[in-house]
Amino acid sequence: MSDGRFLGVRDVVARAQIHRVTIWRWMRAGLLPPPRTRGRVNLWPAEAVDAAITHATRRRRRSPRPVDPHASALARTRQRAGLTQATVAAMLGVGSADVSSWETGRHRPGRRYRRALASLLGAPEAVLFPDTDGAR
Repeated sequence: MSDGRFLGVRDVVARAQIHRVTIWRWMRAGLLPPPRTRGRVNLWPAEAVDAAITHATRRRRRSPRPVDPHASALARTRQRAGLTQATVAAMLGVGSADVSSWETGRHRPGRRYRRALASLLGAPEAVLFPDTDGAR
């Protein structure tokens, strides 16, 4: 049921191409105001529905993660040694996700792991981690 300014559940579903449960989720999230009721029919202002559709379909841009410029040295050295991330992880007793996060610069290995990586890969610790200066 629609009178031009207000939209019923079926009209909202058709306009937004969503499941009707999504309407109630939008209301809980504050994207849609509570409906006006005419008899047993819930009605929403057409402008509010359009604003909710715009908000829900807007692409969210992720902020870029800061990347350690020296992190790729660890990956290059590991690859030159002919080792996989899983192999290095198994030798160090950590998960392969940890090795991946060290190589991409999301996380820094602790002092113990820096020393173990340096001896495992046969490279000086200062080359693999130039900006650590012996700090944890």
